[in-house]
Amino acid sequence: MMCVKRVCLGFLMGLVSFGVHCVHATEHTMTADDAINTSSFDSGLHWDDAQAPKAGDTYVANKTLRTPVTGNPVFAGDRLTVTGQLLCKGTDNSALTVSNLVLKGLMNNGIGSTLYKIYGNISIPDGATATIGTGMRRTAVRCTSMRLFRGAVH
Repeated sequence: MMCVKRVCLGFLMGLVSFGVHCVHATEHTMTADDAINTSSFDSGLHWDDAQAPKAGDTYVANKTLRTPVTGNPVFAGDRLTVTGQLLCKGTDNSALTVSNLVLKGLMNNGIGSTLYKIYGNISIPDGATATIGTGMRRTAVRCTSMRLFRGAVH
C-alpha cells in the first residue's frame, strides 16, 4: 500500500512540475481603419497581432471594420465587439455570420445594399447606444437590457 501511495504522489508531483495551464481567450483590437476595398474581417490586416481572427480569441472593432465585398463571410473569432463601426460591404441579399456580436457602435450595410442578413447572437449591453442603418439612413437603438435579435436586419 505504501508503494501505491508513493507512485500516486509522484504522479501528482509530476503533473504539478509540468504545469497545468488554464487557457484564456486573448482579446485583440484594431490598429487602424479598413480602407475602401480592404478588410480585416477575415485577415490580419489591422489586428494587433497581424493574424486573421481565430476561434478561442475575442476581438474589438474599435476602428472601421469592413467585411469582404464578396461571398457570405463568417467571423472566425469567439466574439466580435463593435465599439467603432462595422461596415457590411457585400452585395444585395448577402449574409454575414458572427456567432457572438456585441454592438456598442455603428453597423451599416452601406449605400447600394438593400438587404443584409445577419446570423448569430447580437447583443446591445445595458447603457450602450447602437446605431444600425443602411446607406445614409440610420436608426438609433438604446437598450436598457441585453436583447437578442433574430432574422434579417432590414
